[in-house]
Amino acid sequence: MKTFIVTISVEYFNSRKICELIESQNFETSQDLINYLDAHLQPKDEDEENEDTFGIFELTDFMDECNNQTFNIEGFFISYVTITQ
Repeated sequence: MKTFIVTISVEYFNSRKICELIESQNFETSQDLINYLDAHLQPKDEDEENEDTFGIFELTDFMDECNNQTFNIEGFFISYVTITQ
């Protein structure tokens, strides 16, 4: 089991709500988490393609990204989950 940080763009109507719903939840695989996010996130603009919609980081990788200032946290809601495999 590992802890992962999930970042979800504010470009979704329900990004904060989804972050709150998944907080400290367990997912069997990262694909299960991706499937959940794809099924539940509601984009503000259906026609707009946004490459930075959500991200999944191992905790140490997320800390490195933030500490190295390579990840700009503005524009994202943050949550954490556990993935068992």
